Amino acid sequence: MERLWRETDTPDTAPVLSSIEADGRTAAQSPVFAVGREFDVSVGITSGRRVKYVWEILREATRTATGGAYEPRPERYGDTSVTRRPELKVRIDSVGNYRVYCYAVSVDGYVATANIPVSVTE
Repeated sequence: MERLWRETDTPDTAPVLSSIEADGRTAAQSPVFAVGREFDVSVGITSGRRVKYVWEILREATRTATGGAYEPRPERYGDTSVTRRPELKVRIDSVGNYRVYCYAVSVDGYVATANIPVSVTE
């Protein structure tokens, strides 16, 4: 909003996540992995500041709503991870549909987020 009100760029902005891929595949390419197979998730990022990456895996939502109605948060798979690099090795040991989320947090507290759906099969 500050950009609109003052008609100028602000000195501090959130990082920009330009892409997210699972083993080099985008969401449009429907990444599918075998149970227990390790794969890499990585994000493309633009930021002039130091960034840490917080990662979590959520089961795919089964109850969805429209128009801002309440929607329960899906169950998290495993623990959250924090990395200094924009990549994470992932291994899921349970069949199902998931989303891998990445939150890029700059040293001054600005955050960007991206997620990618993945399927895990037998």
